Amino acid sequence: MTAHGPVSVMFFHRARVYGGAEVSLSTNAFDFVSRGFEVSVVCACDGVVPTRFEEAGLTVHRLFPRGHRRRRERRFIGRLIESFECRSKSSSHAWMLRLGELPVRAERRLLLRVLAQARPNVFYANMAASGDAPFLRAAAGLGTATISHQRVTPPVFAGRRLLQEANGDCDLFVSNSQWTRSEWIRAGLRADRHEVIYNAIARPHPTSESLRGRLGLPTSAKLIVSVGRLDPQKDFARGVRVFSRIAARYPDWHYVVIGEGEARVELERLRSASDLRDRVHLAGEVKNAASFLSQAEVFLHPTTEEHFGRVVAEAMLAGTLAIGHASGGVKEMVEHERTGLLFEDDASLERVLDRAVRGSVAEDMRENAARAIADLCGPANAERLASLVAMAAATSRHG
Repeated sequence: MTAHGPVSVMFFHRARVYGGAEVSLSTNAFDFVSRGFEVSVVCACDGVVPTRFEEAGLTVHRLFPRGHRRRRERRFIGRLIESFECRSKSSSHAWMLRLGELPVRAERRLLLRVLAQARPNVFYANMAASGDAPFLRAAAGLGTATISHQRVTPPVFAGRRLLQEANGDCDLFVSNSQWTRSEWIRAGLRADRHEVIYNAIARPHPTSESLRGRLGLPTSAKLIVSVGRLDPQKDFARGVRVFSRIAARYPDWHYVVIGEGEARVELERLRSASDLRDRVHLAGEVKNAASFLSQAEVFLHPTTEEHFGRVVAEAMLAGTLAIGHASGGVKEMVEHERTGLLFEDDASLERVLDRAVRGSVAEDMRENAARAIADLCGPANAERLASLVAMAAATSRHG
């Protein structure tokens, strides 16, 4: 509660793809609702993201009408800015900063209109301070408390000037892991009023549908599963490469990648080159993919320097043996040899994957993993985040 009634939170989201960050936003939003907060979501992009939020029952404000597409020149300017900032992380040229605002000028103008009508007392930007800086500034200018939640690590084009502006306009920063926080601070985000709140994760509800049946596999088949957007950065190609090295030794084992994206072509090429079309399965996008995790013997997350790795936590809670890279937020979740297995390169991944397939791991590793994630990502995180939001609403420097 604030002096003027219940806390009113307006989430702001610009992403076009529905993934882990969007699931986490929904989780936070419904937790706030359960605590009596008034909650809405502003979506700057049309498409699947606002639709999924609406289907979940959230109040959604679309900045642009359904079917809207950004004008060609805005896309060109956005790509120009991104190209420049990839080469110069300082982004110190004033003219470049001003040019960089052109693609978001219309979004900011429409956002101001929504803010003036809804009058939330907390504006909660959901993804990254660098991209959200102009919108944090707009909300702060109206006297609204501002929060920026870092769901990803800084992009290579996160300019320090933008982060300095965000530092001045934001009441509270939140990061989803210690790794994410340290990377943003290194990029230029301030360290004070910057909290780490791990994403709240609930044990996935198992589905009655058989993943093996869906793939046309016998019930005796053993599964290594990866889940995520098929993006080169996720590096599922590493999973295919390393599985190909051990596949001949374990003919009953299959590698299943659940997800869709631009890297599918490369993954198809790799499995064909390895003659593993009947052992490596690209399952495509699967709704509620986490509900299938308990059916796998092993979960493999091949991504390096993952900011958090929500699906790793879901696999651990589902009782599936988790293997991940020894970096980023994954290293904060997985304790090697006690709650899962970590690797550093392809050679070490081959060793730990071979161990997992042979069953040469501690018997209580899965139980330890479920308990560890229940503690790390449990209800205390939601309670702490809600308290921080209420405090920001009551003590904002902008009000």
